[in-house]
Amino acid sequence: MPAAAVADPTPPGGACNGVLNQLASRQAVEENLLRAAARQNAAVITELQGERATLVGRRTQLEGQISAAQATLRTLEADRTALQGDIETAREQLAALDLRKTGVENRIRTIQGDIEDLRGRQKALEGQIEETRTELAGLEQQAAALGTQVTGLEDEIRVKQGELAALRTEQQALEATLASQQRQLTEAQGQLTTLRTTEAGLQSQITTLTAQINATGKDKLKKEQLEKAQADLLAAQAQLTTVRGQISQLDQRITTLNGQIRTSQAQIVAKREAVAAKEAEIAGLTTQLAGKQTQLAQANALVAAQRTKLAGQLADLQTLQGQVAAAQQALGTAQSELGQIEGDIAQAEQTLLAKQGQLRTVEGQITATQDSITANGRLVQDLTAQIAVIDGRLRLAGCSAR
Repeated sequence: MPAAAVADPTPPGGACNGVLNQLASRQAVEENLLRAAARQNAAVITELQGERATLVGRRTQLEGQISAAQATLRTLEADRTALQGDIETAREQLAALDLRKTGVENRIRTIQGDIEDLRGRQKALEGQIEETRTELAGLEQQAAALGTQVTGLEDEIRVKQGELAALRTEQQALEATLASQQRQLTEAQGQLTTLRTTEAGLQSQITTLTAQINATGKDKLKKEQLEKAQADLLAAQAQLTTVRGQISQLDQRITTLNGQIRTSQAQIVAKREAVAAKEAEIAGLTTQLAGKQTQLAQANALVAAQRTKLAGQLADLQTLQGQVAAAQQALGTAQSELGQIEGDIAQAEQTLLAKQGQLRTVEGQITATQDSITANGRLVQDLTAQIAVIDGRLRLAGCSAR
């Protein structure tokens, strides 16, 4: 420091000699002046020493202020370094937050695009579902109409089958009647055959008895035989009359039965034709029913397929709705995250601004401190120069006193 240049106000004689030697090498005029100054009285030396002490004290005070200012400067520079580090950290944090913000904004745009795409697909699918429901309603109407037709045909077939059963019952009754009539005819014909045999036998018996009577009537001695033969003849004739009456009745009975049989046979033929016609009618209705049932089965298959298609579309719609809800939830989460990041960015910017303000303050303080040190340094230099001048004057004054 310049304070080291301060010298004792009463230097030893060797120093005076050295000064005189140096002055001797200089201009003669300066040596004469120094010698003249050295010859001043002790009051001047005392005054110079007092002035020097004042200057040294002032310089010491300034040097202390400079030391304190330098310590303060080191603290301020450390603070500045710390603030610069904080600012760099804040900038890095802000850059990281900006990067995160960009990423979240990109994610939000992607999610919004996904939502728009999902809603477009959802709208298209809803249109398809509406078309499917319309088609399903038409198919269900067709199936219902076919079902009504099938039911009507089944009812009609049941009615026809009832009519057929009645016709068959009537046919069976007619056939039973015919069988009974044929049995009666067979019995009557058998009885007639028996009666005709009996009639033939009676006729033969009558012929025999008549011949016997005729032969016996010529023989007076066989009167009893004649009477018996005549009685037998009368009995045979009476029996023949009875048999012939029975034969006549049987002939009438057989004629009646033959008429009844022909009538029954005609009725049976007509009934069989009615049964065949009814069976043909039922067969036609059954064919129609089979066709309608096939159409109904096909219609029901189409309805089932359409319902399956609708169920699949509804499941797809539910899946899309779930995806939209999930995307909206993700969008809300991303937007919340973006809001948090923006808040963090605002806070980081405030922190950065605060640190930059603090740095400007510290740098201002550093500049002010440096200016103070520089100014005080100049003052110290000035004081040192003044002290050096006084020291020179004191040396001259001391040499002059010697």
